[in-house]
Amino acid sequence: GGIQTVNRELCLALARVADKSASSHRVICVCIDPATDAIRAARKQGVDLVPADMVSTDDDPRVLTMLFRRDLSQLEEVVAVIGHSKFTGLAAIAVRETFFPMAKVISIYHMDPDEVELAKGRWASAEQRTRLELEVVRAADFALAVGPRLERTLKSSLSGIIGKGPVVRLLLCGMRDDVLPRETCPECPTFLFVGRADQVEVKGLDLFADAAGRLVRYWD
Repeated sequence: GGIQTVNRELCLALARVADKSASSHRVICVCIDPATDAIRAARKQGVDLVPADMVSTDDDPRVLTMLFRRDLSQLEEVVAVIGHSKFTGLAAIAVRETFFPMAKVISIYHMDPDEVELAKGRWASAEQRTRLELEVVRAADFALAVGPRLERTLKSSLSGIIGKGPVVRLLLCGMRDDVLPRETCPECPTFLFVGRADQVEVKGLDLFADAAGRLVRYWD
């Protein structure tokens, strides 16, 4: 779930677009130590997994910048580099500046640090995390905000920028269009929550429980 799911589904969607439009563009995803089976499975779906040259344990996302120098230097005509939040956003920007100056940088904005850090009780780091997230977004050409609430939050945060800022677009996650819906209603509802459950409010377990309760009452 989370970041990995968004990145995976985005790559697969881009590959499907290329296949349907008979486009010649490639979809490449740089991964840390991908399994051989994963590389084969991704290639069948039109996505090339590129193993990283090394793994760093440094918490600073800037150290990810040069992990993939050997593989990236061989690519040609790269039109876009996508990074996800602070985790790979700064790396995407540096990759563009180092290898592909004509490429566009797309940054995925998937959380509001002010809310998340405060919910975790990390009062001191909230401002620092927010500053870093906005630094990533400001340096990008396009910003994809996950969901309408984050889209509004990001546009509000960027409204005071002097000069040209990124183009903000809504990334509305959901079910793939090839998923077949149920044609008959089940007798008893079953609810599945996939994700970590260590922090109730941060992970949305309270919202999940509330929604499940509403559906159960509706079913009755």
